[in-house]
Amino acid sequence: MRCCTGKLSLVLLLVVATSGAPIAQNSTVSSGVGPVLQYLGPLAFGPDGVLFAADSEDVFIYALDLSGYLGGGEPGAANIEAIDEKIAAVLGTDAASVMVTDLVVYPETRNAFISVMRGKGAGAIPVLLRVDGAGEIE
Repeated sequence: MRCCTGKLSLVLLLVVATSGAPIAQNSTVSSGVGPVLQYLGPLAFGPDGVLFAADSEDVFIYALDLSGYLGGGEPGAANIEAIDEKIAAVLGTDAASVMVTDLVVYPETRNAFISVMRGKGAGAIPVLLRVDGAGEIE
């Protein structure tokens, strides 16, 4: 019995020694400076205008305070024909160079927020866009 207890103690010690605390990265979106994401994928809104954005390349979930950027524009989200081409035009590229990775609707304004990768491969740039009820893409 003493042998099993000793092995169990060693395993528990190993688990405790190798587990680390989560690391938080600070950024200030309000000043126009934010985190440097490698990839912008799944999105989800939390309370008070916080957008959770997943960067699956760096394996991080960022909490972005968008409270200062949620107002303005028409309420709702418009149906936009050929939205990939319109997003590409806003980003100064062609539709083949745009990959939509997720879409989430902010409940208060019902504006749609779209995560997009502009470009392909290692040179792709993550972009977050808003579509309002008038079909304006920002």
